[in-house]
This record gives sequence, structure tokens and C-alpha cells, in this order.
Amino acid sequence: MLVKRGLATIVSTVLIVLLVVVSVGVLFGFYKKYLDKAEDDESALCVAGPQVKLTRCVYFNAGTDFSCNGNPAPFGGAYFIVERGPGSGNVRSLRFIITDTSGVEHVEKPIEIPKSIYGISVDYSNFKEYSTIEAAFLQIPPILTYQPAYARVSAVVGTRSDNVCEPTEQPIYCEPYSSYAQPCP
Repeated sequence: MLVKRGLATIVSTVLIVLLVVVSVGVLFGFYKKYLDKAEDDESALCVAGPQVKLTRCVYFNAGTDFSCNGNPAPFGGAYFIVERGPGSGNVRSLRFIITDTSGVEHVEKPIEIPKSIYGISVDYSNFKEYSTIEAAFLQIPPILTYQPAYARVSAVVGTRSDNVCEPTEQPIYCEPYSSYAQPCP
């Protein structure tokens, strides 16, 4: 009788240990699935993330001579001044949502313009709270295929380029360069 009781104790102990190991494995499986989903879902970064807004939007066509030096721009595009408000996290990139005069929305990515031409960077590592930057996009073919009327800006946050936050500000009016600049002498 003592042998049966000792064997029953060993079997029940093994079953309890096995049950604990299986339970820990199941719980870890759920926890790992949650962690993987959280890493993939970077949209949460937009909730308390950086707020950006446009303070200036100027569009131009090819042939615009910005510096009156006889070197007209070879492309059409738009120039923006972007202001960063409060919010945690880093701005990885920007997206410009431009509404044309027909009411159609266009999403444009900023481009780098070398210092030798104008000096606009797409490095936003120093774009801190309550600061401003210049940004631009150029369009090929050289003449804009649409006329911008209004524009908004969105921040791209996280590690993926498709994690574009919703715009946090109202659109602003885009003015043509001819009304913005002084005429060349």
C-alpha cells in the first residue's frame, strides 16, 4: 500500500509540474503575440506624438527665378515653413496633403535641395518642439500638373515610412510665388 501511495504522489507531482509548464507556455504565447502586435502597431505613436502645422505654403512652376540671377528653377513645386508644436517622439519625415483648385487631394513627400541651390534638408533629427523648418517638394514634369489651393502637413513617426499621423491642424492657403516675391529689377 505504501508503494502505491508513493507512486501516486510521484505521478500527481509530475502532472502538476507538467500542468504548470503548459500554463506558462500558453500565457507566454499570448503575451508574445501581444508584444509582436504592439511592435507592429506604431500608430499609437501618433496619439501623443509630435504635432506639426504649416505656417507658409508657396507654389511655383518651372521657370521661376527665385534669386533674380537668370537661373530659373527647372521644376515646379511648393515651398513650406513647418512649425512643430508639443508632443513626444521624433519626426522621421513629413507628408504634405495638398488640395488643388478642383478639390482633389494630393499627397507629396519632401525632397532634399542641396545647399548650393537653396539648402533644404530632409533630416528632421533636430526638429524639436516649438521650432520651425523649411521643406519643399518638386514635381516632374516641370510644370505642376495641378494648382495648389490649400495644404496641410502630417508627421511620419516610428521606424516605418507608412506610419503617417493624421494632420492636427486646419489647411492653410497656398499662394503663388508671384504674389509672394518681389519682382526682379
